[in-house]
Amino acid sequence: MISIARTSEGDKAIGGALEIGDVCARCNNGKLSVLDTYICELHDKYFKTIIHAGDRVDFHFDFDLLLRWLLKTGYNTARARGWHVKRDSELPQYILGEGQRPSGFRVFLQLIIPTPTSSREWVTKPDAAEVPPAPARIDLLDVSKLAGFNMGYVVSLNSYLFTIFKEVDAVPSRIRKLVLINLLKHMLGACEITDKERAIVYSSSLDFMALVDKNSVLLRHLEMMQRHNDQLKRKKLTSQK
Repeated sequence: MISIARTSEGDKAIGGALEIGDVCARCNNGKLSVLDTYICELHDKYFKTIIHAGDRVDFHFDFDLLLRWLLKTGYNTARARGWHVKRDSELPQYILGEGQRPSGFRVFLQLIIPTPTSSREWVTKPDAAEVPPAPARIDLLDVSKLAGFNMGYVVSLNSYLFTIFKEVDAVPSRIRKLVLINLLKHMLGACEITDKERAIVYSSSLDFMALVDKNSVLLRHLEMMQRHNDQLKRKKLTSQK
């Protein structure tokens, strides 16, 4: 895995996952490991499979376990990248399974399809029939101009793109609903995940490279990751000589 870390010199591609070292071993190996084990189960059942145009997924899940893992991932990445996290946040207790689910969370799922290489012009065409979605990715969303929302980020696992929003109860529900309706116009094929614990989700018409085109930060990070990967390959070849 190649991740993007925030350093004093700016964003930097590093080998391995971003980690925070201030979680006690008891929580990391106990309460939090339950979440990782559950996501591994979902990975083997769903996430490892690349979704293609016309596919339909009958997605079964435990909403609280899924949301707790998504929040844990977002919370840790926020701290690793220097994003602002309120110290009085009620999220840690819920993530650990020691508190009630905070109100206002909305989770949406899009199934991103690969990009056929024949559908685009390339400076150097990839030696593959299609460009699959990124294996693992998280991005913070700017919600500063979205009335009624104070948190937003996305977590992608191959074709499965989860978008998490946090609503502000103090803002009238009518306003929040209008904002959300407008957001969903730009989230092709998105399906809301709720505590009904089952959702029939159809593949989005949005392919991976179209998703990249709309995200300048993601495009820049992918280029950084590619350069880092090329450096690792050159070092490996040099060491073998």
